[in-house]
Amino acid sequence: MRNILIMVFLATAIGNLQGQNDPAQSFEVKVSVDSILLGNYLEIQFTAQNITGEFEAPQLEDFEIVGGPNQSTSMSMINGETSQSASYSYFIKPKTTGVLHIEPAYFHSSDDQSYETPPIDIYCLPNPEGIVQNSRIEKQKEQLHFGGFPFFDRTPAKPKKKKLKVTKI
Repeated sequence: MRNILIMVFLATAIGNLQGQNDPAQSFEVKVSVDSILLGNYLEIQFTAQNITGEFEAPQLEDFEIVGGPNQSTSMSMINGETSQSASYSYFIKPKTTGVLHIEPAYFHSSDDQSYETPPIDIYCLPNPEGIVQNSRIEKQKEQLHFGGFPFFDRTPAKPKKKKLKVTKI
């Protein structure tokens, strides 16, 4: 009986390993804005999904690098499926007005494949009034909803009004 259970367990484990699909591999680019006022900066982020290797940043000749490269990595394993990602971000500031180009970035994987992002055009406009713009890439916020339980409500509590003490003279 024990040998049968071990054989069933091994057959199931081997079947699960063979049946796993390789997660999709991708290399993408995101920018916080595609048009910007001079004097502001924008964020550009390159993300490699399920690829290991070496990142090659683009030449940013039309921009001044204000911050970066910033790197973040994540890895998750859910039901035996492993996925990983690596992100590289820069904060860049246009040097002049006009149509500015961000050349492609490259990611050379450890299995001798190369991935490339498309080139991006950024429109930089004059800013005589000195307006400051938001420059961060907006992240989608995932919120859990537990069907009306008051202790899971994410709205901030209203401050309680204090009662004034009255003393008679």
